[in-house]
Amino acid sequence: MTGGVQLSVAVEQGSTIHINTSSSINALNACKVCVKLRNLQSCQTQVVLKQDALLDFSCSQPEKVFFVQIIRVIATSNIDPKEHDSFVKFNRTFIWILKSTATRSLQLNFSSTGLKQIQPPETCPDKHTYKIMVENVSVALARILVALPDKSSSQDFLTPYFIPENAEVLWSFNIPSTYYTDVHILSYTLPKCLQSESIPRMKYTWQGANPVVKGMNEMQPSVEPGNFYLSIKNCKMSFPHSPSQSLRVHFQISAMKRRRGQCEGDLPDKQVLEINVKKKDPKSVCVLQQDSLITDTVTIASGKHFVLNTFDCNKDELELTVNQTIECKDWKNCATTAFPLTFQYEQQCIPGVLKTLTWLIHGPLNSAVHLESPLDGLRYCLPGDKCVFMLTLAHANTPSFTLGQFCPRGSFQKIQIRESNIVISASLSSFSEQSMGDKAFLTYSFTKEISENYIFSVAPKSDSPTNLATPGWPNAVTSSSTVSWIVDMEPQSTSTLTFSNISQPICKGEHPKITVQTVESQEMLLSSKTGDKLKDLLVHESFYINMTNCKLPTGAFRAKMEITVHSSSHKLLMGIILGVMGLVLVAVTAVVILIVIRGISSPSPPGVSMALCTL
Repeated sequence: MTGGVQLSVAVEQGSTIHINTSSSINALNACKVCVKLRNLQSCQTQVVLKQDALLDFSCSQPEKVFFVQIIRVIATSNIDPKEHDSFVKFNRTFIWILKSTATRSLQLNFSSTGLKQIQPPETCPDKHTYKIMVENVSVALARILVALPDKSSSQDFLTPYFIPENAEVLWSFNIPSTYYTDVHILSYTLPKCLQSESIPRMKYTWQGANPVVKGMNEMQPSVEPGNFYLSIKNCKMSFPHSPSQSLRVHFQISAMKRRRGQCEGDLPDKQVLEINVKKKDPKSVCVLQQDSLITDTVTIASGKHFVLNTFDCNKDELELTVNQTIECKDWKNCATTAFPLTFQYEQQCIPGVLKTLTWLIHGPLNSAVHLESPLDGLRYCLPGDKCVFMLTLAHANTPSFTLGQFCPRGSFQKIQIRESNIVISASLSSFSEQSMGDKAFLTYSFTKEISENYIFSVAPKSDSPTNLATPGWPNAVTSSSTVSWIVDMEPQSTSTLTFSNISQPICKGEHPKITVQTVESQEMLLSSKTGDKLKDLLVHESFYINMTNCKLPTGAFRAKMEITVHSSSHKLLMGIILGVMGLVLVAVTAVVILIVIRGISSPSPPGVSMALCTL
């Protein structure tokens, strides 16, 4: 053949070679292959060879027109794609037909490098793609052994293109030590099953543990260590069904080497504790796991055994919120006794930075709570102020109404609340250790009911002004509420009381009241009515501030005040100034009298008349 190519082909025993033209090539214009056997030659666009032959192609580049399939029938032997030098330039497909008896299973072992499953129309980087097909047999179980590499990896897996009814596919995953796996379902198609309870699911089995079954639409296991089996079983399907309704699952297995921490223990019943561990950033690589459940928040409660696992978590990535309930229902056990308000952090292995401590205090019926600070008093914190830790007081029955926020080291010595159930929260903003939980932020005690709703005992200091505000500021005081401040002044000191912000409602009947009265002399310095403009008061001794809201107010009743203390040296200086001013006044008066006397003895100037009477 002029311009053609001639190839000599040797066919192994048990092999068959198919040479076909590509479907994309026009067969009428394509070149042909001629086979010469025993001096007989036949030319066509496809040929099947079962023995050695001499091939003549009618074109100079037959590899662009034809593709080659090399088929072998084997029983048990190594599968090795033996090359034919004649077809090196052709696209080649090697097909091995594996024969086994009906009572025996078939096992395929791949080389140490293994294979990676791909989804059509994907291709392999080296252009070598392997396909496993099963025809005309009943598959009871297909088992696929997967060994993940000793490095972080993510690999995709797919169920066979068609799974017969009641057939099961099982993957056996071999995971390197210290690695943890995550399973994600990327897509799936479920068949129409005759029975709803037989709908295919993902079944996971770890050694020494009960199987875990997950629906296709559920969250799959995450951060699981060790080797495991994954199986999917098809159901008895309703007929007729199309291939598009067949069972099809595309999932991904990710393995990552992780740093693990574990905390296991029990919180004592007597403390009635609840500890919440929360990730600051849900997008961080830190993983929280409790009872094989991956979550961003873990709750640990008293009386329950817990096992908390963390993976790749730094301490500052987690924050702790602690709730503790304290009850004292019997007067003989809690009356007039001061208890320190602390959090005994016994489970030191729980990771995280302590952020908020909340105590829910329940006292005897019809009791009042007394709070005192052993840490140099408390400072009232106006909205927007910040401090290292902040105490927030609220009623247990109406936690949305905050009585006030307080910072450490201030003038407030005692707080009395006519309520047996209160909530105290300590918000911590700059702690790196749990040690602050052991310190007593407050002491609390219970007494019989008090006459006012709230009583604040304050000892103002001269180094800075003391802020006061009605409970709930800037919100209004509740109707019929009474608030008192007992201001304890040092001897020989004075103070200025400034009403910086006052809002008084309009009431029917009785009006809201604001009074200021000294303690020792019982002098009433202020008794205000609605609409009165309140001026600054200069007070020379300890005093009371009393406020009462009316029953049916129209508008808000609230007040913000400031106390500025003047020391005894300031009072002495004022006395000296007043004394000097008195002397100056006496001197001026004497001079005036002298001028008048001299004026009487002098002659009157012309044109001026003056009438005088003797005394």
